[in-house]
Amino acid sequence: MKYLLNFLEGIPDAPNLSDPQFQQLLAEVQAGKSSNRSSADAFYDSLEKIINELKSSPESIAFQRPVSKRDAPDYYDGKSCSKMLL
Repeated sequence: MKYLLNFLEGIPDAPNLSDPQFQQLLAEVQAGKSSNRSSADAFYDSLEKIINELKSSPESIAFQRPVSKRDAPDYYDGKSCSKMLL
């Protein structure tokens, strides 16, 4: 939030930061952010569980590390991708 406010201070036609309506809006955003924190934490916990399950799958081993140039020299070459599309 502080970065947004700092950015708005530098814009000539930005809203007046000391305006009561703007302050009320900021208070409502902050209140909503804190009340949604527990649901966001639960969401991130469920995402982390899914990621851990995917990582533990034997089929995911090929996707857990970057492709080395030694194993596939033209993997990062954009021209080789266009050949596959033809």
